[in-house]
Amino acid sequence: MITQKPNYSSLKQSENFKAVKFGIKKEGLAHIFNVLRNQLYTDKILAVVREYSCNAVDAHIEAGKDEEPIVVTLPNRMNPNFKVRDYGLGLSQQDIQDVYANYGESTKRNTNSQIGQLGLGCKSAFAYGDNFVINSYQSGVKNSYNAFIDPSQIGQISRMSSEKTTEPDGIEIVVPTKGDDHDAFSEKAESLFKNFKVYPTIKGASIKPFNFSVILEGEGWEIIKSEYSHRGYGHYHSQDEAVAIMGNIPYPMQSRSVDWQKFAEDDADLKAILESNIRIDFEIGDLEIAASREGLQYTDYTQKQVIERLKKIKTAIVKTVTDKLDNSPSMYEAKKIYGQVFDYGSVLYSLRHLFGDSIEFKGVKVSSDHFDCGHEEGITFKLYKKAPRGFRVRPEETYRIDCDDDKPIVINDIDLQGGILNRVAPLIECDPNHIGRQVKDVVFINPHDMKKWRAWKKKVSFDAPLIKLSDLPKVKLADIYGTTSNNNGNSTYGKNAKHSTKVFTYDWDNKSNSWARKKSDWWNTASVDLKNDQGYYLILDKFHYLKP
Repeated sequence: MITQKPNYSSLKQSENFKAVKFGIKKEGLAHIFNVLRNQLYTDKILAVVREYSCNAVDAHIEAGKDEEPIVVTLPNRMNPNFKVRDYGLGLSQQDIQDVYANYGESTKRNTNSQIGQLGLGCKSAFAYGDNFVINSYQSGVKNSYNAFIDPSQIGQISRMSSEKTTEPDGIEIVVPTKGDDHDAFSEKAESLFKNFKVYPTIKGASIKPFNFSVILEGEGWEIIKSEYSHRGYGHYHSQDEAVAIMGNIPYPMQSRSVDWQKFAEDDADLKAILESNIRIDFEIGDLEIAASREGLQYTDYTQKQVIERLKKIKTAIVKTVTDKLDNSPSMYEAKKIYGQVFDYGSVLYSLRHLFGDSIEFKGVKVSSDHFDCGHEEGITFKLYKKAPRGFRVRPEETYRIDCDDDKPIVINDIDLQGGILNRVAPLIECDPNHIGRQVKDVVFINPHDMKKWRAWKKKVSFDAPLIKLSDLPKVKLADIYGTTSNNNGNSTYGKNAKHSTKVFTYDWDNKSNSWARKKSDWWNTASVDLKNDQGYYLILDKFHYLKP
């Protein structure tokens, strides 16, 4: 990454003092290298995952393989090594000597197509442990090097072996992990890789690509739904933060670090956007970063770049919301937009003055993000959700229908009087389920009088998408909650013998729907002879398998 050139002041040199250059004496090297290893990164495990993964991405860019995923092997109990494999050009012995063995050496300072620049990340494993292995594949030869901290505390790289190979060119970094750190490596990887444009191929453990819930987006930016407010849009929470994405790496953007008066004339709208849950893409080199790559350097250059993007986003937000309203297919969608803009918990609430006094849909004023209901003769409205002090889904009366995709609406189209919970509960309890996603609440409408149902819809312009109850299969609640009934008919927990067993075999003959049964039903208890038996070893977590 090309760095910004510092401004040097012109100073007159004293005639009575001979100028000397700064340097590091030999006896000070061990101390300086120790500082670079142990004090550069605050999160040492994340540093290992981030630095070597980013180096691998850079290697693919250099080799013209931008769309090919790198391969990351996460440590587990059977294999405690963290590995990153790229399929770039590999490194020659001279490259190892000139780049890996020298702090501050980098081949990426003259390009903004690659992330690295500081010549420190390739040594980040030393922040975590005392050694790591570099396997370089070039032209059918695999050279393996051991990088380790020797008694001098300066460190060395030695070649361990050289052999012919059929593996494609590239680099593999192998970092031994400690104790039970494998879970921490998986957590850091999951958090980091959600920002990667090309998601890595993951081995060793099971982590899922993360899908952000976007409420508003434009070119190079998106506002993410918060998980911490009652409506899901609130941004006055410490867990929410604005993030700059540059070269796959997320950098928190802190409003308090910007000189608003100097660079934005105290524009409250820009400040409000930066204090929201927004993610902004920047080109590599647009912002200056800290040496650890854990944050931004708030230089004048970085602050100006951020402010300019925020000005463009402010204009884009107004246009995006206006276009969405103009193209809304229904009152339901228009009310959703209202919730995004005018709801007190909304990221955009502080920008509401930009949209005028009201929002309209086809000439009808939109004044709320919900439909009022309840107390309607001939119609019953229920909200199914988990009870605050229980673990089961229960219905309660509701007097509003929120226009929120996370609250699907089910209509009783078959006049079913009993067994409704058996069809609705799987939408809240099971993942996956019949509609393909797990939700927190379900609105249930029972129109006893169809004439009055049609009149109510017309009165409130109700046009929300509905799920027919007849399309939801009936599921035994015992399959969801694992309960049995005693002689008095009261529900009690059923004891599962599998909870005290440690070895299982997969039941290939189980033909039941996976979303309608307890996960333990897919496994049979077994015993194993570790010395003589053959098979695959999997780690089970609540009867969900993890990759070996």
